[in-house]
Amino acid sequence: MKKSGWIFFLFVAFASFAQQDSTVLNRKLDLIKHVSILLKDSLKLQTGEHFYTEFVNNDSMFSYVYISDKDSVKNVLKDPYEYFGTHYTEAKIAADSFSRYGFDVMHYKTAGTSAALLNKRLLEYDSLSLVFILIHEAMHRHKKNSGAKFPYEYEEALGDVIANSFCGWYSGVSVKDFFAFAYRNEEIYRMINKCSEGKISKKKCGKQIRKHLEGATLFQNDRFNYAVNNAYLLGYSSYAKHYFELRELYQRMKDPKLFIDEMMKLPADVKGCETEIINLKRKY
Repeated sequence: MKKSGWIFFLFVAFASFAQQDSTVLNRKLDLIKHVSILLKDSLKLQTGEHFYTEFVNNDSMFSYVYISDKDSVKNVLKDPYEYFGTHYTEAKIAADSFSRYGFDVMHYKTAGTSAALLNKRLLEYDSLSLVFILIHEAMHRHKKNSGAKFPYEYEEALGDVIANSFCGWYSGVSVKDFFAFAYRNEEIYRMINKCSEGKISKKKCGKQIRKHLEGATLFQNDRFNYAVNNAYLLGYSSYAKHYFELRELYQRMKDPKLFIDEMMKLPADVKGCETEIINLKRKY
């Protein structure tokens, strides 16, 4: 972004977040610029243009609606979710409508998407959460800009593996805070996987997740604090199901750039990905 454009953005941001201390806000904006550079220079991610440099002048978070069969974790949509952008009311109407027809529904609200737009809620998050989001969304961008074709459920899991691995380093928080943040994320993934596999009930899963969210960041509460039903399990299985196998492979390879490059070569089908990951584990 040119200097004049950044100055204009700062003006808009400060006007929109006047209630937030200007020093804190300025520090977050500087962090975003710094991390954006690190993602390109250190991890060699192709984030493309306008990566968290533009501001959406809307207080609403971005809405996604996940819809599952009532009796099993089964998507009833053609796509993994229905996206409504910042149109919260439209998303709620759709979610309520599907609920009345007897489906399990989760109306998911988030401050971070691959559109990489700055917004009010995003800038309310702590630095660790903010950097986690930047890294995760950068991975979405990198996949698209690399022309990779691997499935959505591996895409979300990969984004979280890299984000959990680097958010502490890039945000500069204490090791204690970083470990607590990443550990909480992973324990919640474990609960989701156990519930999806039928090892624990949805009631127990929800109770355990709420327990893990005690003392969590605002972002973690925004991300995970929903009623656990089949739509919840459907939405979060894309993050949790393949997370630990990808994390294990990353730890074997010990080279983030090599790991990311290998992931970009994964095939477009789930079975093919499973086979290729087994082969990579044998290789490394």
